[in-house]
Amino acid sequence: MKQNFGISNKRNPDKGWLIAIIATYSPHDEIFEKSYMPPPMRAKTEPIKAISLPQNFLKNLPMTKPGKKLKRSRMRMMKDARLLEKNKKK
Repeated sequence: MKQNFGISNKRNPDKGWLIAIIATYSPHDEIFEKSYMPPPMRAKTEPIKAISLPQNFLKNLPMTKPGKKLKRSRMRMMKDARLLEKNKKK
């Protein structure tokens, strides 16, 4: 006899169904206790690490040509920096 465990072609298993199956097979698991607290969320991004650079690292660089591409890339960098700051505040 073939069992479908509540799964049909019209409806896929969702989170509630998965929790019910886990609770059926291991009802005394710690995650089903009233005092259960999930582990704290970790940050998805790693903190920025400081790198020490030599004193003359930025010396003798070629001059940049002013133009639309340069302005566009600067604007994009500023936009990315603002988005990063907003994400840090959240």
